[in-house]
Amino acid sequence: MSANPHETYMSRCLTLAAKGRGKTLSNPMVGAVLVYQGRIIGEGWHQAYGAPHAEVEAIERCWEPDKISAATLYVSLEPCNHYGKTPPCTELILKHKIKKVVVGSLDPNPQVAGQGIARLKAAGCSVQTGILEDACLKLNPGFMKFHGAKRPFIHLKWAQSLDGFMAPAEKKAYWISHQLSKQWVHQMRTEHQAILIGIQTLLDDKPQLNVRYWKGKDPQICIIDPQGKSLQTPEILRKMKNPWIFTAKQLQEHSNHFSLYPWEDLETMIQELYQQNIQSVLVEGGAKTLDYFLQAGLWDQATVFTSQTTFGSGLKAPQMNITPDKNLLLATDQVLIYENSGSRV
Repeated sequence: MSANPHETYMSRCLTLAAKGRGKTLSNPMVGAVLVYQGRIIGEGWHQAYGAPHAEVEAIERCWEPDKISAATLYVSLEPCNHYGKTPPCTELILKHKIKKVVVGSLDPNPQVAGQGIARLKAAGCSVQTGILEDACLKLNPGFMKFHGAKRPFIHLKWAQSLDGFMAPAEKKAYWISHQLSKQWVHQMRTEHQAILIGIQTLLDDKPQLNVRYWKGKDPQICIIDPQGKSLQTPEILRKMKNPWIFTAKQLQEHSNHFSLYPWEDLETMIQELYQQNIQSVLVEGGAKTLDYFLQAGLWDQATVFTSQTTFGSGLKAPQMNITPDKNLLLATDQVLIYENSGSRV
């Protein structure tokens, strides 16, 4: 436990917030606790998109309601001061006459962006900010990148053999990762609003790109297909839930099974995804598509699963020439996680 009580209670906020992982999109994960004389008397988190915010949960579920006005409210993200799916949290805080509020990080959403704190201070609240700020910011990378850099958070993911191949040379069914790694990938899918592949991966692998090994919402499927090849095999598209096809061809086809978007280059596609309110994209391949993002420096995180399988030859996996930030072992797979500190905005 931290010697700093502010950090101790904010850490609890982060633990609570993480309970909403994969369920709150496009809202952020947020946790809150009420503390009275060194005791937590109420806590809550944002449980799902459209559900009450963390502050509301902590206040309404407080088990010593007569002490709320004398308590300190800790919250991992700045309270909102506008009407959205729910009323402003600032009004509830003021209604209960809470005089002290401790905030982890400011909310970059232009609808909030300091206004929540300003409203509380104007009403006489004591507000302290920046407690475990880095951890609070990292909790919601998609939300922060979307509102801060005006583009989605881009997460690259691939699996490779021990000798560095994504697929064997011969065309045959193959299995690279351990089952637990596959389950983790499906969890990752629930944490992103979109999943993206290139046309060759679609034609070669016919992936489902849904969530089968984890509980959660399927991401929006996106396919880079400059020449419109996928439209020549519509049976593949019909097995997917309204995939978005990014194509450079002037095509007039319209279907209930897919949507067409213009393709020029990666940056214009990323901006189109931003315009469609996509906050985070999981890029699952193939090798050429992943290299597009790596060469452009247009990525924020990369997760690489390396199995004990060897292929000898085949499709080479992308090369990472930087030191991983995390090196994990999941069953028999090594998992390297890279953060792009110089990612382009």
